[in-house]
Amino acid sequence: MFANWWEALPRDEMVKLKLFDQSNGGHGPGGPVESSAVAAFRPELVQVDRAHDLPEPPDLSPVMPYYLKKATAEDWPGYSGKVSEVTPEKGRQIVQLSEDRLVQLVKNWFGHSAEPGSW
Repeated sequence: MFANWWEALPRDEMVKLKLFDQSNGGHGPGGPVESSAVAAFRPELVQVDRAHDLPEPPDLSPVMPYYLKKATAEDWPGYSGKVSEVTPEKGRQIVQLSEDRLVQLVKNWFGHSAEPGSW
């Protein structure tokens, strides 16, 4: 089995939680979801005071698979979205929700070990 922790936090459900003021629920490379999760474990590594909010990344999730071409990465700061919304508290909520869902996925997987498919 292969699972990503952020896939346990679908966009629609993140939007419903209202942790971040972005139409994609805070998703995006180095965005509020990822940065808050890091801040939950190592807050000293997340220095949002050194960054500024960026426009949210395009919402491409309803159109899978997708391909997004960047002409250059020279001007990309290494993060996306509204980093001013990043907090360790939000990160702890995100990590707990992701952990709960991954544990349930593994339990479902073990409970249906003889059946191929998506659990």
